[in-house]
Amino acid sequence: MRSEPGHVDSFLFPETAAVLEAHAGEKLKPILVTRDYQAGDAVRHAGTERVYGSKAWKRADGHERSKTCDWCRVAYVASGPGQGEAFMACINKDKCLAHWADRARAKKQRQRAVAKAVAKGEEPRTAQELERKKQQEEEARRAAEDARWKKAAPAIWSALAEAVKKAPTRAGGLLAQTLIRGVGEDRWMMATFQREVGLTPEVLVPRGKTTEDLVRHAAFLALVRVAVDDIGFEGEALVKQARAFGVDVQKILDQAAPVQTPAKPGAKVKKAAKK
Repeated sequence: MRSEPGHVDSFLFPETAAVLEAHAGEKLKPILVTRDYQAGDAVRHAGTERVYGSKAWKRADGHERSKTCDWCRVAYVASGPGQGEAFMACINKDKCLAHWADRARAKKQRQRAVAKAVAKGEEPRTAQELERKKQQEEEARRAAEDARWKKAAPAIWSALAEAVKKAPTRAGGLLAQTLIRGVGEDRWMMATFQREVGLTPEVLVPRGKTTEDLVRHAAFLALVRVAVDDIGFEGEALVKQARAFGVDVQKILDQAAPVQTPAKPGAKVKKAAKK
């Protein structure tokens, strides 16, 4: 549900562990972020540290078309897409011109307004009052926008549902790609599975060219997701789902990798003496 830097498995997340180790001595500790608009209530209440929503941070390591800056710090994805990743990000909206230039310009405009009022001998509003008004306006704008989306949601999803009903079902089409993403195809999952198994899901059950091939591939990806999320590839969920397909995981385990019983020390000594 919620992941934190102090509980990173370096085997499953080698890149994350490397980033955290490289910045372990820095004064600013890692922040928790999510690529969702905001973390869910369960995630936020699972710990004491704040989880920054997608609008409160910007990537700052030069990857994914991001810019670097002097104010960046380690960001750890606590929940949502990419959970467990770590990279540099910026949350310094007051000082960083590389990532928050719009906010800086707005602040300067308010400061100029105060200076202009003073020059005219008028009673200027303090910068704090102007900032408070700006925040109130932004909150009102967001609330109005949220209300619009909520009101339009039935119409939007009804239109999308009709479009999905008419979309081609070919294996390489948009509908197929959406299905694959939905069952959990992502780089981290693929890398973890390949590292553990030595093969990729695409090799084991190809996407193919027919609708039947696609359904089989998507179902296999769902099984892969169960295994990866269960940690260790030996969880009860995977065993249970495999059993539904007639696959006895325990039997295969015993045949492919029998339990090795160490010989008793006494037996080894006797053998050596007899020899």
